[in-house]
Formats: sequence, structure tokens, C-alpha cells
Amino acid sequence: MGKRIIQQARGHGSMTYQVRKYAYRFKVAYLPEGEGVGEVLKLVDSPAHYAPLAKIMLNGKIFFNMAHDGMYEGMKINVGKAEKDGDIAMLSNIIVGSKIFNVEAVPGDGGRYAKTSGGFAVLLEKEKKVVILLPSGQKMELNGRCRATLGIVSGAGRRDKPFVKAGNKHYLMKSKN
Repeated sequence: MGKRIIQQARGHGSMTYQVRKYAYRFKVAYLPEGEGVGEVLKLVDSPAHYAPLAKIMLNGKIFFNMAHDGMYEGMKINVGKAEKDGDIAMLSNIIVGSKIFNVEAVPGDGGRYAKTSGGFAVLLEKEKKVVILLPSGQKMELNGRCRATLGIVSGAGRRDKPFVKAGNKHYLMKSKN
């Protein structure tokens, strides 16, 4: 016997599939415009994301980004210049060989690639197009105006903890079908 497709399952909220709408209240994205020095106001634990999020204020506006390994509250980050981990800059302004995360696919989309806990992409070359190496091993050509954050996403040890009980593994596998 077949099952409902996922779009139908989301709408009904049955016992096997329940979406907690409050979990998705934080949207991870860069500000559409703006450069300068931002401040990390708070590190937020979002139930919808495996890595903690950073609440950042830049020029009086607040946005959420994935927290990098070693980020703390009150930290200053540069937006527009790439000098240290946590800085947000265009790919054309980042040094070749740097580890980056939350990379935009199209300039202004807010970030699509390398967002898992402990994940990062590597900037390989900058010529006509910028080439990055994704965590999956795939190479991708992007526009030089796409933005990314320097560093590695925090929460790298999340998968090291053992399941301990068979039931925990059962419920995890059941949620993934």
C-alpha cells in the first residue's frame, strides 16, 4: 500500500508526521545590502537547525547567520571584508584556499551551500568564475558577487555521540523513512 506524498503529510499533521511551525521562526540569510562592522548579539539554539545561529546587528538591522566554530556573544564581525573567521564577504574578495560556509548560489539569495554542523566548502580558484569545493566533493562554479562566511560551522561533534539504545536509532530511521 502506498503512502501520501510529503506535501500531503505536512498539511494533515498526523502522528507520523508533525511539523512544528515554531521551529522555523528563524530565517538564515544575509542582509540585502550593507557593509561595516556587525556585532553578535546572541547565540540562538534553533530546533530547526543542527548548528547554533548567531543573531547579528549591522547598521541597526538584525539578521541571523550560522555561528562559526569559536564565535561568542559580543564578537565583532566584518561585513564586506574577509580578515578572520566569521567575516562575511563576496567570494571575489576571499583568499583562495579559505574555508567558507553558508555560500550563496545566486547573489542575494541568503546562502544555500555548506550549512551543516561542522561543514565547510573550500575556495579553489578565482578567474572568470569562482570555483568552490563542496563538502560532498563536488566542484561548483559561482558568480564572484555571491557572499559567504569565513570559517567552519560550529557543532562539529554532533554525530559523535552514540545512540546507546536501539529505540533511539529506530525513531531516527523512522523519521527518515
